[in-house]
Amino acid sequence: MSITAIGALAIVTTVAAWVRGTKHLFLLLVLSLPFQAAVMVEFDLLEQRRGVSLRYFIMAVFCLSLLTRPAGKPPGMRRLRSLFVITSLFVTYSVLSAFIIPRLAVFSGSLLVYRENGVFSALEPVSTNYTHILNLCLCVATFFCTSLVAMALDRDWQTWAVRALGVSGALAVVLLLWHLLNLYLGWWFPYYFFANNPGAMLVDRGTVRPDLGRAYAFLRPSGSFSEPSVAAPMLCGYLAYVMAEYLHLRRVAVHLLKCTLVCAVIFALTSTTAYAAALMIVIYSLLRGIAKMLMKAQVAALTRPVLLVAVVMVCFLVVYLSPSLAVHTSEMLRANVTDKVGADAGNRIALERFAIGLAVETYGFGAGLGSNVSFTVWGYLLSNTGLIGVILMFCLGMKVYGHYNRWRKCATSVGDGHNVRLVGAMLCGFVVAGSIGSQILFEPALWVLLGLIVGLCGQRNAVTPRSLRRISPRLAPTLEQDPVRRLGDDWLRSAAFHG
Repeated sequence: MSITAIGALAIVTTVAAWVRGTKHLFLLLVLSLPFQAAVMVEFDLLEQRRGVSLRYFIMAVFCLSLLTRPAGKPPGMRRLRSLFVITSLFVTYSVLSAFIIPRLAVFSGSLLVYRENGVFSALEPVSTNYTHILNLCLCVATFFCTSLVAMALDRDWQTWAVRALGVSGALAVVLLLWHLLNLYLGWWFPYYFFANNPGAMLVDRGTVRPDLGRAYAFLRPSGSFSEPSVAAPMLCGYLAYVMAEYLHLRRVAVHLLKCTLVCAVIFALTSTTAYAAALMIVIYSLLRGIAKMLMKAQVAALTRPVLLVAVVMVCFLVVYLSPSLAVHTSEMLRANVTDKVGADAGNRIALERFAIGLAVETYGFGAGLGSNVSFTVWGYLLSNTGLIGVILMFCLGMKVYGHYNRWRKCATSVGDGHNVRLVGAMLCGFVVAGSIGSQILFEPALWVLLGLIVGLCGQRNAVTPRSLRRISPRLAPTLEQDPVRRLGDDWLRSAAFHG
């Protein structure tokens, strides 16, 4: 067993953040979201090289930090009661399915499932049943801890948390650009630092999937991710984030430049999942602008989306017509749009049909958590946890939307709506990409975003009394008038959140 370079750095920064307080530890967790292919400790298990994920280590320390600092009952617990019931039922059923269903005589040995090594085999208990249980429990615990922390933060720390999400997405973009320059121009890229997970589809420690794109006249960057399709949800979530900034905030030129850069990186990513999700995000912004223009006579609501599409199209035409880049561009489009879709995208559609058939053969109960591999989050849920798991996750999503809807009805016009809007946009982009072609159930970013939405919407007032008093003294509440904010302030102080 050995500690990697990025693992040593993670241990030092995690301990420092834990000493400073749970709020700093939460910011560190958000900033670690892009490092999907990084591990902190490597070891040999069953004649295979494995590793402990960097992100899961920080998640575990973050959750334990709340348990080791007793501060009584945190505020907002009553509002999380229904979410706790739904997630408890989902985790309980998932654990029972992983232990029971692969061992049932009616299923075991008579059903075929698709494994992580890319082969079909008979249904039987495997190690992924237990690892996926641990991953799910840790992700759900992170969801509740994030909700409680976000619900108790003041406005300044809420803004810092949302900005950390933007920095996390920008970090993923920068690393992908850096890797792209390494592939085409030979720039140095520290594979051993950002992509050192021996269990994440790495061919060797020096190159991340060198076979990707070799059959064509281009190479596929992956940055700090194991492969381009895994990076698609993070990139599309960040695209929705920067588009929300561009559509609703000032400094239009700066946000337009960021949107264009993210679109360029998504194009260079050469992932069909990223292409489809990004196209849906842009089309939604156009339709929303048209609806506002027609229903509310807001012509300006359509101006920014049209300007973004025009700038992206001009940049694409410049690249496509460039003599030095035309070959790469045409090959990328042919490989990822026409050829890949025509070739069934590596039989992914066939595997999704197989997931549906597996749920039918198990009478809607699924094959057990961790038994079958699927390329979408819904296919994974349906094939492993059956209709019960799909229904429970749908109920969880509707409850989170209910929190957002109640907040939208109660929020004041001067409230801190931008933070909620940015987190919601990033969550939608993330889920869209996961629904198209990426399994995101165990992605920490999904549960952190869900927890932030619940926490930010759980407060009755999204602004501090001081900021409201500057705008309108008549609307300014006091801490005594807002019991949730008063309890949150007391809980943070007693939990040693301030260091």
